[in-house]
Amino acid sequence: MAPDKKNASRFQLWFEDAWEGWIRPLGLLMLLAFGYLLYKFEILNEQIAGILLVLAIIVGTLVVGALPALGLVRAPWQRALLVTMLACAFGGMVYPVVRTAVPGPTLAEGHLTSDKLTATLTTGKSGPYDVTVMGHFKEAGRSDAEADYSLKAVDNGGGSDEVSGAIKRSLHTYRSRKGSSTAVEEHTEITHRLPHVIGPTVTITAEGVDEQLEGGLTVQLRRGHFNPWLFIVLGALAMAMALVLDTRLVDLKGKQKAHLTAAVAVAFVFAVWYPTEATPHALVRPAITSFIPALAVGGLGGWLLGGIARLFFGPKPPKKAPRERER
Repeated sequence: MAPDKKNASRFQLWFEDAWEGWIRPLGLLMLLAFGYLLYKFEILNEQIAGILLVLAIIVGTLVVGALPALGLVRAPWQRALLVTMLACAFGGMVYPVVRTAVPGPTLAEGHLTSDKLTATLTTGKSGPYDVTVMGHFKEAGRSDAEADYSLKAVDNGGGSDEVSGAIKRSLHTYRSRKGSSTAVEEHTEITHRLPHVIGPTVTITAEGVDEQLEGGLTVQLRRGHFNPWLFIVLGALAMAMALVLDTRLVDLKGKQKAHLTAAVAVAFVFAVWYPTEATPHALVRPAITSFIPALAVGGLGGWLLGGIARLFFGPKPPKKAPRERER
């Protein structure tokens, strides 16, 4: 028995075993339930709940993968690579999801209708910008609907960008033993990057505005964020370093292994998927729906990649020495 445990009381020994066995997972479940109640009764608004949830998913996934790996680190270069991997992972995956939840203040806003296809916006700032396109359908009926749009943005210096997308409403039917229920899902906000529009005066022109939309299209300009490819590259670097560590952080008997690639892959897929589904006014539900494919695609794919990497590049168990021949 370890020296520190010889002097431990029965309660301390019981608490250590219970903490690892049921107190910690039960406390986590209670914390999640408490957070859900705060959100359900609107004590936490959509933005705060969304930020907390996406941070819990990204940070929690990376921490769950990194903690077991710490016990397998044997060399200084492994520890340095683990720290670098976590820095790349946090840098490449936290910013995109937080940026989606907190897009920044609106610099200028305009409205486009079938009678007014052009709006000139003055931001008082220099770009590049992000443009958020919003629209709502006239009829709130339970039927599928889609309104396409195509916009051209030109600044006073000649820079221009073209973006397109669609405002959508989808009807989903769920069947159970008690019958069936329907739910309407609407995607009414889409954000596009305008990398070439940098002037303080921006003219936005639509090819047309669908008559299904109530009040036409609303366009909002915000200060643009960093190039998304920067974060994809950081995430890919984190994946590559996780693969290297998965081949090294394993004992010779193969009983203990690191599964960093799976953890990083889950966070990476979520960070790429979530900004395509979430909007500043809808953050919680897209986080849940994005986490499911992240677990399926990232978790399974990362687990397979890590296993293949260990198979081909991991340490080989020592061969048993042959018995000496009888003289």
